[in-house]
Amino acid sequence: MLTKNCLVCKEKFNHFKSHPQIYCSFPCYLKWRSNNQDNTIKKEIKPSFELGYFIGATLGDGTISYNINQGNYKILLRVKDKDFRDYYIKVAKTFYSYHIKIFEIKEKGCSIRYSCSLHSKSLCSFIKNYNLKKMNKKMICGFLKGFFDAEGSADFYNKNNLRRIIRQIRFSQKDLKVIKFISNLLLKFNIKNTISYKIGSGFKKYETYYYIVICGKDNLKLFYKYIGFAIKRKQKRLKEMIRSYKPIKCQRCGNYEERRGSVHKYCKKCSKIIYPWK
Repeated sequence: MLTKNCLVCKEKFNHFKSHPQIYCSFPCYLKWRSNNQDNTIKKEIKPSFELGYFIGATLGDGTISYNINQGNYKILLRVKDKDFRDYYIKVAKTFYSYHIKIFEIKEKGCSIRYSCSLHSKSLCSFIKNYNLKKMNKKMICGFLKGFFDAEGSADFYNKNNLRRIIRQIRFSQKDLKVIKFISNLLLKFNIKNTISYKIGSGFKKYETYYYIVICGKDNLKLFYKYIGFAIKRKQKRLKEMIRSYKPIKCQRCGNYEERRGSVHKYCKKCSKIIYPWK
């Protein structure tokens, strides 16, 4: 038997000569492992579209968990769209050099959830401590795309009724600071948006939820040009929304003009002649 000081806790322990050890127990080994597990990502990660998308999607639908005692650091993504998960993995591989675990979960009363997990202490701490205010324009595009893939929705209802048609991109959140931050990022691309709130719209009756709404042909076109969706069903719906804006024929002069809904039967020039009091 030999006596030696533990590399972590510095306490003396006995071990056999045939099986040399440097740790007194398994918890000490896990602590050492958690402090030295930093070879999973590249040393220099530059701001890019891919990094912005990864952070946006992780903050939206992902979870960052860690257990110091077990030395387990994990980023988990669980979504209902397979193309979303595949694109997330593709983006992560640009700066993450370790194995990505891919699996599927079927919960009771729910459809199949497509999941993936990344185990890395350095990546978890990098994302948690990243300063989002220092993002460049390319990274902002990726961040918004990942965030709206995770949390946003493309609403297109009442297609055949122009009076009640709804064409909008919406995003909801409890934290007003997050809403204002996303709103300011959208304004950098001249995408006008409105902020509203509703009480009792979430899981709790008296909880306040805030909304960002993007509507109007010009704003939807700018969103499609600079940001868009990686999820195919959302991107397809966004295209349909933009195409649904059709010019209406004036019943007086016969010219075509884009007006909101079927209520307007005349162009702007003719409406001023027929309705001079407006």
